[in-house]
Amino acid sequence: GHSVRWDIQRYSLVGSRRASDPGLVILEGLQGELLPGETLAILGPSGAGKTTFLSLLAGRVQEGRFKGQIFVGNEMFSPTRMRSLSAYVEQEDHLVGCLTVHEELSFAADLRLDASIPAYERRLEVEKVKGDLGLTHVSSRRIGDYFSRGISGGEKRRVSIAKEMVTHRQILFLDEPTSGLDSFTALQVVHSVIHLARRRNLVVFCTIHQPSSELLHSFDKV
Repeated sequence: GHSVRWDIQRYSLVGSRRASDPGLVILEGLQGELLPGETLAILGPSGAGKTTFLSLLAGRVQEGRFKGQIFVGNEMFSPTRMRSLSAYVEQEDHLVGCLTVHEELSFAADLRLDASIPAYERRLEVEKVKGDLGLTHVSSRRIGDYFSRGISGGEKRRVSIAKEMVTHRQILFLDEPTSGLDSFTALQVVHSVIHLARRRNLVVFCTIHQPSSELLHSFDKV
């Protein structure tokens, strides 16, 4: 796995073209490091810049002025390299309700894994990720939508994470994965992510809004 180290002196949205104009400062004075197998909870009220921090590290920020350094392993950060090594799971689940869990993950594997990888290896990867995220028992159930009942909210969130993990990514960015879930389900989702990180030696960044103390203490770093 790869470690990620950051020293964000300042990230701002540009006000004017004058170099003396700092613009709107979104992030300032953030340092840290995550080693393979470690999980980080990123806290703060709405509008504090949690998602911006996540997007900046993930190489998804297109605009603004950044001063600082980010390293992936011993190499200087480049957005393209980070995107090739990482997976980003958004707050909303983008799943097809009429498919089963197995079908959704199989389609993801077929679309995202290199065409040179044999079909049996893709199936094996799907089975592994289902096991790692506790989805084997709902494998043949439909995901469901507004019109038909399917798997639970927590299971849907785990399917969204599993879809990204079929591609062997080593760095995982999760934007509020517990959003809309009750405290017990939120804990289940976080524990499955931590299990995945340790089992696969991943680095995991996770934004969390108003976590319980038990949830917070599950993470390696805050």
